Amino acid sequence: MTSNERPALGDIKAGDLVYVPRSAQILKYHPDLVPYIPARIAKVARVWIDIKSVETRETIRGTMPAQTWRMRRDTQRESNGPNSHHENSFVTPEQRAWDERQKDALRFLHQQGIAVYRDSPWAGRRVELADLIRSTLTPESS
Repeated sequence: MTSNERPALGDIKAGDLVYVPRSAQILKYHPDLVPYIPARIAKVARVWIDIKSVETRETIRGTMPAQTWRMRRDTQRESNGPNSHHENSFVTPEQRAWDERQKDALRFLHQQGIAVYRDSPWAGRRVELADLIRSTLTPESS
């Protein structure tokens, strides 16, 4: 079985690969974009982490330099303010894999007509529930 808790940030150092998720707003109007921007840790300090995108961007006006972000280590976001849900964040490869499994499980349960509410015993165990249901389905019934 998989862990029901999202992996913590853990020990991170310069050069480590991370991903910066694109906002849902951008993906809505540009569905051809990859949902995560691959990036590398440039500098790690006690509070802040500097991150630089791996790729440069090609635009109509030419090549744009790599994007850079400065994010808090404790929240993995650009700040800790009241509007932090609108700001950039970053995830490690392990956190990204966990997030993708959660999304996949939620999508599968939704396709099966199953809604898992906050007070349900399955609330924090959607991946486990989806895996359990998948194991009982025959190829003809899915």
